[in-house]
Amino acid sequence: MTHQSDILRVLKETSRTFFIPIVRLPALLQEAVGAAYLCMRAIDEIEDHPNLDNQAKASILHGLSWALQAQLASDNPANTSLLEAVFLPYAKILPEVTLRIGDWLAHVPQGIAPRVWMPALQWRIVWHIGWKTTG
Repeated sequence: MTHQSDILRVLKETSRTFFIPIVRLPALLQEAVGAAYLCMRAIDEIEDHPNLDNQAKASILHGLSWALQAQLASDNPANTSLLEAVFLPYAKILPEVTLRIGDWLAHVPQGIAPRVWMPALQWRIVWHIGWKTTG
């Protein structure tokens, strides 16, 4: 399992701007807020990736949505094999923060996990499909 120090390491590598205020939070909040931020950043990295065309981005985002919904409904939500399958064709070009979204989700408190990723992911997929693929 990912440790809080690993969350902070990736957070610092990914966004020094958000790292500073997050490390000033109490430890439990650091973990929850840091993990939630990394989930959103993981999705942003897909959307903004310069080497992925819009069709590949849409495919990854749809696959990610499906995998996360299946994982949430599963008897074993810690199983990240579906996420790994979505990322496998792109594993050499996607950043660590994206490839490890399953780790970040494991650190979001259970009671709010669906609220962290489902609305944002669904909105981002609709935005990406509706706006980016037309341009």
